[in-house]
Amino acid sequence: MTEEQAQYSKTGDEYVTDLLDLIKSYLRHWPWFVLSVLACTVLSNLYLRYTPKVYKTKAKILILEDGNGLNLNMEGVLFNNSSVNLSNEIEILTSYRMMEKVEEELHLHEAFYILGDIKEAQLNILPFTYTRIKEDKTINITGDFNITVSPNAFEVYNAITDSTLLFPNHDSYLIEHSLPFQIRIENPEQLAACLGEQFRIHLESKERSILRLRSGLMVEAKGEGSDILQLSVQGQNVTRSERTLNAIIKAYNQDGMADRQLVARRTLEFIDERFIFLSNELDSIELGKKEFKQVNKLFTIESDAAISLQSEVKADNEVFQIESQLALVQLLEEAMNKLNVKSELLPSNFGLENGTINVLIGNYNRALLDSEKLISSGGVNNPIVRQLQLRLGDLIDNINNSLGAFKNELLLIQRQLISRDKVFKSEVYKLPQKEKLLRAIERQQTIKETLFLLLLQKREEAYISLAVTEPSIKVVEYPISDGSPISPKPRATYTGAL
Repeated sequence: MTEEQAQYSKTGDEYVTDLLDLIKSYLRHWPWFVLSVLACTVLSNLYLRYTPKVYKTKAKILILEDGNGLNLNMEGVLFNNSSVNLSNEIEILTSYRMMEKVEEELHLHEAFYILGDIKEAQLNILPFTYTRIKEDKTINITGDFNITVSPNAFEVYNAITDSTLLFPNHDSYLIEHSLPFQIRIENPEQLAACLGEQFRIHLESKERSILRLRSGLMVEAKGEGSDILQLSVQGQNVTRSERTLNAIIKAYNQDGMADRQLVARRTLEFIDERFIFLSNELDSIELGKKEFKQVNKLFTIESDAAISLQSEVKADNEVFQIESQLALVQLLEEAMNKLNVKSELLPSNFGLENGTINVLIGNYNRALLDSEKLISSGGVNNPIVRQLQLRLGDLIDNINNSLGAFKNELLLIQRQLISRDKVFKSEVYKLPQKEKLLRAIERQQTIKETLFLLLLQKREEAYISLAVTEPSIKVVEYPISDGSPISPKPRATYTGAL
């Protein structure tokens, strides 16, 4: 063995000896180690026993494309061609406006607890009758009220005013007070369920409750290419959490259905306005026709004249079909002149025989609805809102351009038909002048009646669309809570204690 090896071995032996001495010095205090482990374990048990447990509640919904309803587009499913923008839907789902609807339904600004010696547990409802006083001055009250149920009375401690009120016979209606609620025990079963217990009512402002609900709601997409959203909330009372998720899903679905009904309602308003105008015109034409026949003693068309007029009738039919389309174009031009981009929807599918214009109107209505939703949730300065506003302007320009081109096309066809109609009219040159005047009146009457019947049909279609509105979502998984709490976690607690 060399000198360096001997020196190394000696150093190693000394190191081992020092380590053993160090361990022995700690082992002499083993009772303290055992005592500390036992103490921390006991503290962990106490922590787990008296700390309120928080559970996670989840639900899943499928966002349906507008117009597809429950008949899913298989091509979109196979090739991931969904037109649903989940980012926009998440913004709408978590918007203040949506949370406000949930708050109005469930009154989440009211929370109930049963108090124990050390901890308290949240309740879904109180075991006795509770009624909130709906007065403006009490809506935004924030504070706690402790209620003790004794054999003969309620004892209510108002933490806001640091005062205690006594209500004999368990009925707050019998005594005038300034509490923002009324409480009462109505039968012996209620009294038996809460006798000797202490409860706490926590009230907060609706604005604070809405913001707390909004911050506590988690929404995430379930995988790329999927239109499924998972909603989750956390809370001590699983029933309250499940009711909250159900209310959110209901409010979101009703909001989507209301948006789909807006176009149908606007179409109905547009058609009803035109009905009044057309009815007056038809009445005037029919009255003029009646007076003309009475003055000129014309009641039937002679058979020989009918044969001569057959060719002209065919040409006239083609002319008044074009004139019907021109009348619809004029109606839409009037609607475009009165258009307010921020609030007005355009009527759709009311008989205009131009697929391009109908598609542009549908795109404009959808873009306007998306813009109003995002403005309510993200404000007018949202970049997406600005893009939608630019798109709305482009769509309006495209509609006007397409409408002008279609009108010019109709006018050209009308001139061609009128030119051809002159040839047929020359064949009936010998018809009495009175008969010609009567034909002119009847032609105007036919045009107005055709337009009137067309609008009547479209109104019925709009009413059906309004009555049978497709849902905007499909519930994939109703709210369900985890069996074990997410906080506190026993394994993590015991590990930290050890």
